[in-house]
Amino acid sequence: LPIMKKTNLYHFRGLATTGGTGTAQAQDVFSFDFTTNNYKDLINDYDIDLIVISTQHNSHAKFIIEALEADKNIYCEKPLCLTIDELDRIESAYRNSKGELFCGMNRRHAPLIKQIKKNFSTDKIPAVYDYIANAGFILENHWTQDEKTGGGRIIGEACHFVDTIQYLDGSTLLSLNITFAQNGAYPKKDNAIITLQFESGAVGNIIYTSMGSKKYPKEQLRVFSNGAVCEMDNYIKMNQYGRIKKKTIKLRQDKGIMNEYEFIHKVIIGKEINTVIEDAFVSHRMMIKEIN
Repeated sequence: LPIMKKTNLYHFRGLATTGGTGTAQAQDVFSFDFTTNNYKDLINDYDIDLIVISTQHNSHAKFIIEALEADKNIYCEKPLCLTIDELDRIESAYRNSKGELFCGMNRRHAPLIKQIKKNFSTDKIPAVYDYIANAGFILENHWTQDEKTGGGRIIGEACHFVDTIQYLDGSTLLSLNITFAQNGAYPKKDNAIITLQFESGAVGNIIYTSMGSKKYPKEQLRVFSNGAVCEMDNYIKMNQYGRIKKKTIKLRQDKGIMNEYEFIHKVIIGKEINTVIEDAFVSHRMMIKEIN
């Protein structure tokens, strides 16, 4: 909400929640026109053209489908859903709806990721990608670790990194394989290697782990292509190694959240075409099949 407000592109019409405290806090800071405990009040409101879904993961599909059937535009925090049946119903509802659908995988919109795609022409020249997600430890009883409620951390968060590489490559994702670590000290499925293969010939490797140190950067990406190497460090710094020289870019951390909200607005007003959701459908289907 703070970043969405900062864009100056959105008016906060209504807020639906099951909790009283959260409603009071959001109302005080962001000044919605009204608050409600019935989400259908938002779906049925003619003046609302974008529904934002930020509930627990197992409820996403229900809200997406109902909002699409009402021809609303939807921004849903990742993931879209937890099962293939839910994904099938979401895709069907989307194909038959006047509404647009967006999934909150913002890193493809980050300035440094866009810079890599431009400088390395990754959508034209095949590359090798290596993404490290030093995700940090989360207790076993946290709701995101519950496969029925949160789906687990791979579908809940690692989808970010798959989507980032999908954007950089730009061709069809042909295969996705997940290998989980078998470790008694880390019994949950939050340590894994994800391998990707693309129609372009590019390949990707994602290390997602909860075993690392908090002192180590949370996210790093290395791209190897056409005699050059790029190292992106936590969306703050990027080193580019060419055949002759090295170049360093530094900026304030930016994971693309504001850019994503600006993109959503452009699609809604007809200035952009939403092709992003098709990547999300492909990666979600492959990840869900692998996890289940």
